[in-house]
Amino acid sequence: VQFLAKPEVRASSLERRVQFLHSKGLTAAEIHTASGQAGQVMPLSAVETVLQRLRDPTAQIAAAEAEPQRSALGTFLDTLKLASYAGLALWTMKKYSPFVFTIGPREWPRAEAEDYSSADEADTAETSPKNWYDMHVSDKVAAEAEAAAKDPVMEAELERLRADNSSMRSELATLKGQYRQLQRKIGTQSPPGLS
Repeated sequence: VQFLAKPEVRASSLERRVQFLHSKGLTAAEIHTASGQAGQVMPLSAVETVLQRLRDPTAQIAAAEAEPQRSALGTFLDTLKLASYAGLALWTMKKYSPFVFTIGPREWPRAEAEDYSSADEADTAETSPKNWYDMHVSDKVAAEAEAAAKDPVMEAELERLRADNSSMRSELATLKGQYRQLQRKIGTQSPPGLS
């Protein structure tokens, strides 16, 4: 009891105190009683839990080392992923092998080489700053000419639609007038919405 009352012992963990008292031959009930006499209340269940851990230290390790089981779906998906990457690698190699995996300079046939050189010259001529500016200006002029050609056509179409609209309005007004005259002759009320 005097041992448990010392300040450095009180500062130590519950597990160390129980372990020390157990090594001296005390049981769980005796450790609980001694802690109560020293002014430290150690629950009996806590003492028994610590003693259980001391008796079987492999119980914690075995629980921590349990490996998860692999499902058949996970294995199938991993295999599918591997096959997809292999297929992608083969496709990439086939597509880009003439450009990437060549050993030494490529021998071009003479006619094919001339075609490529003439195409390069034409591309260079087309993309020079002066030609590019001329193409840009000609595209802009063509777009403006097309817009100007559309304007008279659009104006004529709008005028035709306006004339049709005004003729329909006058025809509708005439029909309403005739309807009112018929109402007066018959002496009936007009249906809602046609006043």
